[in-house]
Amino acid sequence: MAPPLVPPCISYFDQLSAVQGLTSFANAHWYEPMAHVLYRVHEFVTANMDADPAHTPKRVERTLHEVNQFLGAAFTPLAADSSYWWREFSTAVVHRVPVGFVGHGAS
Repeated sequence: MAPPLVPPCISYFDQLSAVQGLTSFANAHWYEPMAHVLYRVHEFVTANMDADPAHTPKRVERTLHEVNQFLGAAFTPLAADSSYWWREFSTAVVHRVPVGFVGHGAS
């Protein structure tokens, strides 16, 4: 039996809903720095939504791509069996804050 298909994330509201779900999990089961990362992602998505009143599909997709890249870099160290996972997590979070495209007028 195959796992259920992941629903498409086609709007900013879908992205915010997904981030809220991750944030709820993080608040319940992880330490505050990990939850803080998700608050920053929420701010990033919200800022892009505000900068794109038409909610253009291209910009929504680009925002999703940036969020996926950031979360992948931030949380991949947690899956590693390494004594350096905290350093790697911290480095990824500090150096990959998703801020590169809010307000540049790209759509």
